Amino acid sequence: MKHISYIGIDGGGSKWEALGKLGDSQESLVIPGVNVRHESLELASKRLAELVQQVLYLLGSAEEVRICAGLAGAASPDIQKGLQASLAEMLSVPVAHISVVSDARVAFQAAFPSVDAEQEKASILVIAGTGSGCYSFGAKEEFFRSGGWGSTLGDPGSGTALGVAAVRHLLASVERRHFTPLDLAVWSALSGKPGSPANRHDLSTIVAILDSVYGSKFTLSNLAPIVLEHVSSDPDSLELVRTECRALATQAARLANRLQSTAPVVKLAGGLAENMGYFGAFQNAIRELIPNAIVSRVTQKPVVGALDLAHKMP
Repeated sequence: MKHISYIGIDGGGSKWEALGKLGDSQESLVIPGVNVRHESLELASKRLAELVQQVLYLLGSAEEVRICAGLAGAASPDIQKGLQASLAEMLSVPVAHISVVSDARVAFQAAFPSVDAEQEKASILVIAGTGSGCYSFGAKEEFFRSGGWGSTLGDPGSGTALGVAAVRHLLASVERRHFTPLDLAVWSALSGKPGSPANRHDLSTIVAILDSVYGSKFTLSNLAPIVLEHVSSDPDSLELVRTECRALATQAARLANRLQSTAPVVKLAGGLAENMGYFGAFQNAIRELIPNAIVSRVTQKPVVGALDLAHKMP
């Protein structure tokens, strides 16, 4: 019996997490991440190879290795093949023992680790983190998606979308000279100044807000926790979350329609799924559009799905 090291990698835009297994031994490692679409093939492959080598060192020697890496920005078959070939050369591992897929694929595997072909036709993964998107994979690896267009074109229900909505709300409040608790918290986060912007001239306040958003390249998704903190105390904050969840649920409903499913199993993953207020709003939004849908949160990390896919490799 061969001693094989299995390595799964979940490579998001902010962190890359690896989980390796050799027999009964298991090791994990986290490093800063990148979106491989924004990196050169050589650089991305080098980072990936270094991560694999570190995990292999922690696991100890093995005769063979199987690697599955689910990476943000790696949905393109050309990127996948290029990374596989480059990684195989750097690690001296057969290309057949390396699989590079999208981060959505490993997240889907973690959400739906063991379903039959009929169930897969009605399985939808919704990711709500910094970005958002809805995904499904068929029994023969057919890939279906709705949304996931990126922040420039819009990722409804995402942390970025909540941040944008919060800034828009603040700007409108400046114009009408009436501020909610959410506005004050968002103003404080953007300006670094506590209290109300009401004592400033409207135009200079608006310019200050826009400068904070555009000039300093402020990360808008950082405002999402502020929005969620005010859901129970500020009706406007609650409505912002409900509006974004409805838009995300609409994308999921389009995917369910494409899958010809009236009772899909919908699982929510991503950082926002951990907030019960957000999950409740999303659950209600889904059930308004698809009354028979079964909605739950994903309990396993995507890297577990990556390791599972590595184990399935011949």
